[in-house]
Amino acid sequence: MSYDIKKVLSNGKESFYRVLPNIYEQTMQGSIGNIAAVLPNANVESFSQERYMQELNPSGHEIFNKSRYPDKWVEEKDEEGNLLRYRCESITRIAIPFQRIIASSQKIHITGNPIKFTLTNQKPTEENNDTFVNFKQGWLNHNFNIAFAECVESQLTTGDCAIYLFRENGKLDWQTFSYAKGDVLMPVFKDNGKLHILFRYFSTRDESNKVVEAMNVFDEQYVWTYRKEKNKWIEVSKVLHGCPEVPCVYKRGKVAWDDVQKLIEEFEWTFSCFCEGNAYFSNTIMFAKGDISMMPSKNTQGKLIVGSGDSDVKYLEKNAGSAENHKLQFDILEKKIYMGAFYVDITPENVPSSGDLPGVAIRLLMTPEINKAIELSQEWDEFVDSLGRIYSYFYGLEQQNSTKINELVIRAEIDIYTPENTTEIVNILNTSKTMKTLSTKTATERHPYATNDEYKRLNDEALAEADLTAKSQATGMNENNLQQSLLNN
Repeated sequence: MSYDIKKVLSNGKESFYRVLPNIYEQTMQGSIGNIAAVLPNANVESFSQERYMQELNPSGHEIFNKSRYPDKWVEEKDEEGNLLRYRCESITRIAIPFQRIIASSQKIHITGNPIKFTLTNQKPTEENNDTFVNFKQGWLNHNFNIAFAECVESQLTTGDCAIYLFRENGKLDWQTFSYAKGDVLMPVFKDNGKLHILFRYFSTRDESNKVVEAMNVFDEQYVWTYRKEKNKWIEVSKVLHGCPEVPCVYKRGKVAWDDVQKLIEEFEWTFSCFCEGNAYFSNTIMFAKGDISMMPSKNTQGKLIVGSGDSDVKYLEKNAGSAENHKLQFDILEKKIYMGAFYVDITPENVPSSGDLPGVAIRLLMTPEINKAIELSQEWDEFVDSLGRIYSYFYGLEQQNSTKINELVIRAEIDIYTPENTTEIVNILNTSKTMKTLSTKTATERHPYATNDEYKRLNDEALAEADLTAKSQATGMNENNLQQSLLNN
């Protein structure tokens, strides 16, 4: 079996899109009843991921598109007012990285804390607990939290992402794929929504250091590598990966700023117009009428301008209310951009206190971002589950303890990051433990400063203290017996 790469590329990749208004809305008049079942067919604007890259980078913003926002043509005249020529004058163009700000905020909320693992075996043995600690430590040692963060950033900024897990020299490793890195990902899914095949189209360098087109194919058995040579696709390698499923996890979704892109473009155009007006009026413009004398030197004492009876000299000023109107428009647009992106713009004047805020105040202040983070965590849950499952398989092979790892029932979930009052959280955990409403194990797992094996460390310390106490009591009893024996003699 081999893949027809030319046919795969000709089929193309599913486009990204934004919904457009329906110009010809169809309505039906008549009595209430059933209507024909029609598949969704929205009026959309389709485009490739290159659009997202342009929106993410300020230098690629639409404000610099001169076909949409053309420069202005001005007249050049001689001293007598005769038209000499038209001259193209560049207008002020200001781009603001709203997209990067919004994407970074959403990324941090779902990747700021490590992935949380919970052992859900009903009656875990001591061996299960030790294996579970090793499982979590392996996740950290192989930097899978960083891998997850790279995937999230890619999807929130370019629309999709993928991660590939593999073994090299017996050791588990991973690689993330992103359009930002030059990877075009084309997944094929089964009827149940599970990944069946993943095509990765990219460029690489051959043995002569020449840039060539290449394709990786990941299916349920093999990893294929193809390279384009002399306008033909040649199979380079075919490797059995050994994983019971496709060793990749793929995710596609909306970019972080998708719902507010039009507002961002409106803000940049309005702000650019404002700056253009400021540039025109920044230097004083003087209006003179009638016969007046020359302007005095700046070093002249008691400056004086002499004119005839109908002479007049004054400064031209902008409309005093225009600045306030512009400021109001900017404030409204900025607030609506952040509101539509579920972003909280925290500035010193927005914070009611200079000291530590209680947890409830932080949650209320950050409610829009927390709501969005909860939504994203649910959206990414299947990705995290698949990543944890494939990691378990390969890590078991690396550690040569697949049987022990397979005995574990582990729940993986995203622990949403929010700014918090750590002292308050620690006090709540300690109080709950003291009041016996929370177990030592749960309190340890939720403690912000606990390590992966914190519960085991506590047990080891308790056993060591108990052993020391027993030895001390035994020594004390021996000394008492010796003293009593001496008195009896």
